[in-house]
Amino acid sequence: MGVGWTTKYCKIKYERNRAYGNYDRLDPSKTWQDQEATSARGKRTVEAYVTQLISPNPIDWDILGNIYRPDQKIPAATVRRLFKEEKFKKMIDDKLAEVLSKKGITKETVVQNNIDAYEMAKSKKDPSVMHKINGSFEEYLGMKMQKKTVTERIEMDMTHQIGETIEKEKEKRKIALERKTELPDTKD
Repeated sequence: MGVGWTTKYCKIKYERNRAYGNYDRLDPSKTWQDQEATSARGKRTVEAYVTQLISPNPIDWDILGNIYRPDQKIPAATVRRLFKEEKFKKMIDDKLAEVLSKKGITKETVVQNNIDAYEMAKSKKDPSVMHKINGSFEEYLGMKMQKKTVTERIEMDMTHQIGETIEKEKEKRKIALERKTELPDTKD
């Protein structure tokens, strides 16, 4: 169910909306993430976040929440949830790259700085610094092993017979055990 404002020039196509299960937008293929990403408040919030990110001060989620949705019960939690969406992660990365490139910092300069630092550490024979920089190169080249989480689950039925007074009634209890371990993500 949804509400739409119509004029003599617009059409609401029921079958298309039904296919997406979304009846409250004229274009049902747009998700709420797409809608928020193109909204002025979404763009303002991303700009404020990037500004706070490059400043020496820590991120103030209350300020960001009040920029994005001051009408929410906990605006800081709302904006944190928003920034977990892939669409907004990409918007933040793009805006950060734009701001840094205006300051003369590009991917090429970061790589060149790492190469220069690696050469200096090599000439001073400092293996710890060389190892740290080598880790950065592994990330750039995609050589670092990714970890994946594996969940193992064991279920056991435990039946306990209650005292002699209630001889035929049994209490059934289930115990579930879970263990999460991080394993290297091997690409077979």
